[in-house]
Amino acid sequence: MHKYAEHIVEVAQELWGDINHKMSHGHEVRFGSYGSKSVDKEKGVWTDHETNESGGFVDLCKIAYPEANGHLADFLEKRFGMQKDPSFTKKDRNRITTYDYIGDHGVLVYQVVRTDFADGKKTFRQQRPDGQGGWISNIKDIERIPYNLPEILHHNKRWVWVVEGEKCVERLRDLGIIATTNNGGSGNWGDEHSKWLADRQVIVVPDNDEAGRKHGAKVVNSLLPVAKEVRLLDLSDQLPEKGDIVDWLDSGKTQQQLISMVKTAPSITEAMQDPGEIEQEEIETYPTMAIGELMAMPPVQFLVDSLFTRHGFSVMYGPPGCGKTFLALDIALCVASGRDFHDMPVKQGAVLYIAGEGVGGIGKRVKAWLENRGSGVTEKELPFYVLPTAVDFTSPTDVEKLKATIQQLEDKAGGFSLIVVDTVARALLGADENSATDVGKFVKTCDVLKQSYNAALLGIHHSGKDGSRGMRGSSALLGAVDTSIQVKKSGAVLTVVTEKQKDAEPAEDLFFEMQSAEVGTIGGETSVYLNKVTADAIAADSASFNEKELKAMNCLRDATDRNDVISVEVARDSFVFWLLEKEGLDVTDKKAKDRARKAWGRAINALEGADIVVVHAGNRKMEWVKETDTLGHGSDKV
Repeated sequence: MHKYAEHIVEVAQELWGDINHKMSHGHEVRFGSYGSKSVDKEKGVWTDHETNESGGFVDLCKIAYPEANGHLADFLEKRFGMQKDPSFTKKDRNRITTYDYIGDHGVLVYQVVRTDFADGKKTFRQQRPDGQGGWISNIKDIERIPYNLPEILHHNKRWVWVVEGEKCVERLRDLGIIATTNNGGSGNWGDEHSKWLADRQVIVVPDNDEAGRKHGAKVVNSLLPVAKEVRLLDLSDQLPEKGDIVDWLDSGKTQQQLISMVKTAPSITEAMQDPGEIEQEEIETYPTMAIGELMAMPPVQFLVDSLFTRHGFSVMYGPPGCGKTFLALDIALCVASGRDFHDMPVKQGAVLYIAGEGVGGIGKRVKAWLENRGSGVTEKELPFYVLPTAVDFTSPTDVEKLKATIQQLEDKAGGFSLIVVDTVARALLGADENSATDVGKFVKTCDVLKQSYNAALLGIHHSGKDGSRGMRGSSALLGAVDTSIQVKKSGAVLTVVTEKQKDAEPAEDLFFEMQSAEVGTIGGETSVYLNKVTADAIAADSASFNEKELKAMNCLRDATDRNDVISVEVARDSFVFWLLEKEGLDVTDKKAKDRARKAWGRAINALEGADIVVVHAGNRKMEWVKETDTLGHGSDKV
């Protein structure tokens, strides 16, 4: 147990009052008439079972002593005689709290999810049940209702306090006060909220800032035609700027003082002056980059018929430098523009590309696509957004921030069709991609994103050291995806192989040639776009080997026994000797032998790229590729 945790019960008593001894047992100490708050004095943690908030000793101290925030170690040393602990200088953790908006029939209508970040910033998201155990990430076409509605309706003779924010409501409820608020922040109280307070006596308590005062006036004016009585309780002269009723109570004021002030608060009988527009507080989101911003970057030294299912989770993998990102960008830009992906129809919609390894060459690649594949498409027409930083898919806080970012983009871009995660490794920051547990967290986040935003999700991943054994890391990823695609590269040709297609027959292999093109108007700067080619064209190219590649293939054939086992060392030495003799070089010249060995490597790479041989374990083991020819006969390529 942390040495500070021994004082957590004492702090809880100052905040919540006397211990509920009847409901306390063992290490668990309960507070409140119904034991709705608890402290584990062994672990040094606390839980508010009504609001679903929880935390450690530091979190409780920050609530109990808000005036000490920022210098808590000094405060605790002075208040309790505690010796300062360096751990208090570490970054505090973030907290996520959910607030349920329950209808008059006791059914959950929607939720507000609040995230309080360690730096003092916060975000609010809204979501509603989808009726199948999941969530829809918006409350479009849902009539807004007041928070804490069942309690308001049950206690139909008591005053109702209208405050700003669910946190303020919960603090007043702790005092036995009936309170409510609206979702969406300042300025979002409307007649749909006021109708539930018809013939009720209401107290409106604004926050102490311009938005709060305007919001208070708007609430009063909406309530006047329906409420029995409306009072305005102004606490501004006793609050700091942007302070609210929670701050007022945290400053040491009592419930009795609050009730006394209500008795003298003015009763409003005439509409207040129109408050005008209310500036909304900016929420914490990830910064994104529009295509125009990408294309304006200075030069750097960097969804689909039969291929991807509309709402599926897919992974595309291959070794470094195989063209995965070129292919992913081509797919993403086709989806954003509604253009066919090389004669394969797509589902048009907005695209979010999470560039976890940086935006480096993406600007150039987008330019090349627009000029060579996107004829007639302008950058402004493309709902394509890049998130230029890695997002930790195993961190609840990072995921909440990502959701808020997407929700904000949806307002101007419409629905999303595709979310690309480049790469899976960068989305597992600090986690182990070989761990089924850690990969499971990544998969869960991917599922939540595609369900919340009705979008397909594509993860870009690396193959293992032995490419023939598939993608890198835990097999849990392959088991979770709907589609698995391998990307292989030989020279300028990319081969796209659908290895797994859960809901349909696997697509036939696709072949793309990387075409180089100048981008921009000045010239000299080049990038690559993809051009689809046929299997016949690839086969024809594969048959056109140069002299060294043919000699390497013959050396391999000569070093193959009756069981088709290749003696790679014999074949290599034979090739090197041939090359040295052919060029009349000294067989004892080390540099000449090194050049000959490199020529061997290049020749083997060409044979491997043409599917003549399969290379294992760094060129030390090879085997011939056997395949079915166009007549259906089994054949050996050699």
